[in-house]
Amino acid sequence: MRRVAGFTLLEMMVSLSLISIAIIGLLRVVMGNLNAVGDARDRTEAATLAQAKIVEIERDPTVLQGDSQGNFGEQHPRFSWSSEVLETQWPELKQLAITVSWLRGSKQKQLRVESVVRLPDETSTEGAAATTGTAPVTPGTPAEGAR
Repeated sequence: MRRVAGFTLLEMMVSLSLISIAIIGLLRVVMGNLNAVGDARDRTEAATLAQAKIVEIERDPTVLQGDSQGNFGEQHPRFSWSSEVLETQWPELKQLAITVSWLRGSKQKQLRVESVVRLPDETSTEGAAATTGTAPVTPGTPAEGAR
């Protein structure tokens, strides 16, 4: 009996099984990378929004009344924020913590950004000077530009 060149059915089934296992493995790697990219994009956006909120509060501290919360409006509907103001060892400085929250699929994600900022003290008469970054000059001490 003469043998004809070619592959048997068993060889074809084994090779298709190996190829399908390899493709499934590659698809899992691709899906994992896509999830990582989406997570990185969300974290970058959350960090940018938190920094923008800190700058907004530094420019106009009246928007912050103790611990506050809110959202970022229609431009960023998935993201919300909350703030916490903590005392520091320096009376003119406050520790401001902004937590940005969002949903990624069905999971709640959060990113917390902390900064030390000059916020006006409720009892201080120098509130305007403290928010603009200009320190009041005490009589008898040289001004910043005079040194």
